[in-house]
Amino acid sequence: VLDIGSGPGGIAIPLSFVCKEVTALDHPDVLAILKKRCSGIRNLQFHDGSFLETELVEKYDKVIVYSVLHYLEDSHEVVEFILKAISMLKKGGGALFGDIPNSSKKNRFSESNFGKSFIREWNLMQPIRAESFDLEKDKKMVAFDDAMILSLINEIRSKGFHAYVLPQSPILPFGHTREDILVIHPDGGR
Repeated sequence: VLDIGSGPGGIAIPLSFVCKEVTALDHPDVLAILKKRCSGIRNLQFHDGSFLETELVEKYDKVIVYSVLHYLEDSHEVVEFILKAISMLKKGGGALFGDIPNSSKKNRFSESNFGKSFIREWNLMQPIRAESFDLEKDKKMVAFDDAMILSLINEIRSKGFHAYVLPQSPILPFGHTREDILVIHPDGGR
């Protein structure tokens, strides 16, 4: 398994208990934290640096990219990133591009009766703050909407891969507003 943008190991560490080998790829400072957390885990490998600038020759059964795509520079870099990631799949392998914020889905949710009720209840549970915290305000993020998600699916399929949009579980923190993309290498007979 290749975990691109692994962070401090929230996905890579649990996977290391059920997978033969896991490779975590992230910024060197982030990997330093991960290395401290899992010094006794022998099947966890590390690659530091930017994924688009890193040369990896190995092919993987699975590639995971969770909560990363919207932090890339722009939509062109998103396409380049996805195409490079799926090129690293073994035949029959799969890639999950998870936790993609979709503004179209968020708008549909916010305008639904359930969404309005959910947001009202959520706001009542939040502590009162003197200043609002807005992560998206502090960092330019790639804007995803239905059109972009479907464009990515078309681009992936045009390269000969199977691609699917998956809903996130509503029990996840942003499950009502984010989606995942699953890509399968077609030459595995699946």
